[in-house]
Amino acid sequence: AAGDPNNDYYYLVTTALQAELAPGDLVILRGNILDVYIPFYAQHSGFLSLREAEYNTGNDRAAVMAEIFRRMDEAQSTGVVVWIDQILLDEPRSADRNPFGLLPVEIEALKARYSIQPGVASNGSNVWYRIAP
Repeated sequence: AAGDPNNDYYYLVTTALQAELAPGDLVILRGNILDVYIPFYAQHSGFLSLREAEYNTGNDRAAVMAEIFRRMDEAQSTGVVVWIDQILLDEPRSADRNPFGLLPVEIEALKARYSIQPGVASNGSNVWYRIAP
């Protein structure tokens, strides 16, 4: 039902992450799904939205990936956890389902560079990946 938190995917993945998220952690997501939940979003400043990165670079894929790598490397060097929206790694970019996603080659580049592990589950499925420092 509309407005029912138990049936709202974004509410469920937000609250699932909230239990694990430390204040300095970096969260990488396809769009600003968490901005729907302003109290949560406002308390955590370490977000990288692919929608914003694409907009800010004119969808220059090399620049988008450079920003992702820069932010992830910085997080790793400062000892904070990186959380990645599962759809970014599990579903390549597509016009309808994942318009602000990653290309298959970009997903492979992330997997080759970082030790990415399933991190947070909701309803029995992984919804966030985790990269420990």
